[in-house]
Amino acid sequence: MKHLLIVLMISLATIVQAQNGYLVTLEADSIFGEISILRATNFDEVKIKHANGKQEFKAFKIKMVVKDGETFEPINYANRKTIAKVLAKGTLSYYAVRPENKVQYTERVLYKDDQSLPISSIGFRANAIEFLSDCQTVAFKLEEKELGFTNIEDIVRIYNSSCGSDKETSTIANHYKELINFSQLLFDITSKIENGERVPKYMTEALEKYSDISVDEKVKGLLSALKED
Repeated sequence: MKHLLIVLMISLATIVQAQNGYLVTLEADSIFGEISILRATNFDEVKIKHANGKQEFKAFKIKMVVKDGETFEPINYANRKTIAKVLAKGTLSYYAVRPENKVQYTERVLYKDDQSLPISSIGFRANAIEFLSDCQTVAFKLEEKELGFTNIEDIVRIYNSSCGSDKETSTIANHYKELINFSQLLFDITSKIENGERVPKYMTEALEKYSDISVDEKVKGLLSALKED
C-alpha cells in the first residue's frame, strides 16, 4: 500500500510538472497542458501541448489563460487582439502587455469599456483625469495630487469600489449611489466657486453627463425601491 502511494505521488508530480496551466475557450471548455503564448501580426495565439497532442487557439477564441499561476486575458490594445497579464480585475482593469518584438510583459495599461490608457510617467495625471472622468472620486484625487503615477493599484481599487459595476448591489443602493455622487459633485463645484478657484474640466464634463440624467427620476426610483423593499 505504501509503495502504491509513493508511485501515485510520483505520477501526480510528473503530470503537474508537464502541465504549466490551462486555457478556457469562449465555449467554456477548459484545456490543460503546457502553455505557450505567441505574438502574431494582428493577434496573439496560444499553443497548448497535452496528452492528446497539440492545439492552437487565436486570441479571439479564448476567454482566459492561466500559465504558471498567472492569469491572462485577451484585450483590444494597439489595434490588435493581445493576450494581457491580469494585474487587477474590475470595471477598471490593470494589465501588463508585451511591447512589439519583446518577450516580457513590461508595459502597463489601464482598461475599461474596451478602451485603454497606456501608463507612462509623462503626462499621466492629465491623461488619467480624462480617462477616468466618469468617476468623480478618482478624478478629484488625481486633480488634488492625492493620487498619481506611483499609485496605480490604489487608483484601480478606489475606482472599482466607488464607481465600478457591482451586479450584486441592490436597486436601492444603485439609486442612492447616483444621488450621493451628484450631491458630492455639486458640493465640490460650489466649494471651488466660493474659494475663487477654477472649476476643473472633469467636473464640468461630469455635470454635463448628469444633465442627461433626470435627477427627479432617480429620486422617484429610490422612493419606489424603498417602498418595495
